[in-house]
Amino acid sequence: MMSKFPFKLSKSIVPGLARAAVFLFMFSACSENERLASTQILNPPTTGVVQGFVSEGSGQASPGAIVRAFPVDFDPLATPERDSVRKYIDTTGPDGSFSIAGLDSGSFNLLAVQPRDGSRLFIRNVTAPGVTRIPKESSILQAPGAMAVVLPDTLPKGGDYLYVPGTPIYIKLDGLVGKNPTALMASIPAGNMPAVIYASTKRAFLPVVLASEVRIRSGDTVPVGSHSAWSSNKRIFLDNSGTGSARILDTVTDFPLLVRLDSGNFDFSQAHPQGWDIRFAGKDGRFLAHEIESWEPAKKRAAIWVRLDSVPGGGGGRFIRMYWGNASAANASSGPAVFARRAGFCGVWHLNERANSSPQGYQDASENGNHATGTAMQPGSEVEAIAGNGQTFDGTSTYLDAGTDSSLRATTSLTLEAWVRAGTLIDHANIISKAFTSETAPHYEFGLTLGLSGNFRLVVTTGGQESPVYTPDNQVATEQWFHLVGTYDGSKCTVFVNGVPVAGNPLTGSIDAFGGSLRIGNYQRNPTFTFHGVLDEVRVSNQARSADYVLLSYANQKPGSTLLEFDPD
Repeated sequence: MMSKFPFKLSKSIVPGLARAAVFLFMFSACSENERLASTQILNPPTTGVVQGFVSEGSGQASPGAIVRAFPVDFDPLATPERDSVRKYIDTTGPDGSFSIAGLDSGSFNLLAVQPRDGSRLFIRNVTAPGVTRIPKESSILQAPGAMAVVLPDTLPKGGDYLYVPGTPIYIKLDGLVGKNPTALMASIPAGNMPAVIYASTKRAFLPVVLASEVRIRSGDTVPVGSHSAWSSNKRIFLDNSGTGSARILDTVTDFPLLVRLDSGNFDFSQAHPQGWDIRFAGKDGRFLAHEIESWEPAKKRAAIWVRLDSVPGGGGGRFIRMYWGNASAANASSGPAVFARRAGFCGVWHLNERANSSPQGYQDASENGNHATGTAMQPGSEVEAIAGNGQTFDGTSTYLDAGTDSSLRATTSLTLEAWVRAGTLIDHANIISKAFTSETAPHYEFGLTLGLSGNFRLVVTTGGQESPVYTPDNQVATEQWFHLVGTYDGSKCTVFVNGVPVAGNPLTGSIDAFGGSLRIGNYQRNPTFTFHGVLDEVRVSNQARSADYVLLSYANQKPGSTLLEFDPD
């Protein structure tokens, strides 16, 4: 009979067997976790697990956040969610931890949402099978951003939604009309979105990738689509909260915003030599009407007016986005689009021209085209002013005449505006005026004048009665800029100086029409009532601008304005 061992054990082998027995005993006594870990190593799982922690921006744990995993090719409409996808979900515990198990083989994206405030977190390319642990520093919730997706006319017809693959993010395209419509995709987590795809629920439609690797910033709206033809862009924030600027309480509509560019906020070498490629877009990505008043790359300065549909009151945070760097872009500058008739503008004279006496040599930027003709305006008398250049008036013979067109008529409401830098104070110096038929009462249809004692006067005539409003004396110092505005709203006349109402009187009725010319710097019936100094940005409107509108205009246009803040380069 054979022995159990075909060889004889030496004494030296026995101790080794004893040590092996001790090792086996110790291994069998390992903790349950160690055994599971060993099992995972020896027998890799066929499904995946992802674990981690979700934190607030402050670094503290974020309990109650909903965390989901989606296959990287997931389409929320074209492919119904499989049962397994619905199970890829967990809610963070008190310490912010989560664990999602049972992931099928493949790659996944994670999306976490905190229902309390809508903050979000996005993590890409978690692979399964295997165990993936997300480090805390990669798991911080942030306020979401958005995408403004411009749909070019060249897209194939039939697409009815946009989506971000590997996420539940999509938007239906119902109701979008017009040329190159824009779709706003909101509540998108900060980070790099893999793509934006134009798709259809119809099976025969071939999806189109509109953009790849779209970077979303917290609280920002990123343009996608035709805007990509521009190589550069930056945000311009408007602070109407009152911090170093103007506190606007109510919404201001149809507002022309002055954007000044200089070497501190813009590199002119990156743009078209005449600024033709400059564009501005709102937060929803739609391009805004703009007018380039002046573009001087050699001096590294420009003045551009941008039309804002509305400026909400009550605080900052509003921004627009400026684009440049597109050699094929056509010139889109348009004064009539910014200073539209429907917004109440009768005439807008930037006075940026070289001084001249040519017929209609001073352009009306408004839709009405009430161009003015200069009298005795001397070449070289244009000077740097509030926006671009302004014009110097000599106090004796120089003035501008914008004619008698009916579009200069105001009936139940009126606003007169000008930036004024007086040289010598002259009594009854007319800044803007439409005169009566003769130099007798009531003298004016309407007018703004400067007096010998440094006071301003607004005159509006209703029912044949001239109704002047005088400001207190010493409102103006010579050789300093002042923003002067007079309004009539059908019940009251008000004079504003530097954004502040300083005088007012009640008045009712329709404004009389006498048919005189609109003059800038002169009174038609008496040539001695002529302004001496520099004028800029003269406007006439048939609407009464609100106190918030006037204050916002002053805060935006004044020298050294801090209303706008540019993204750093």
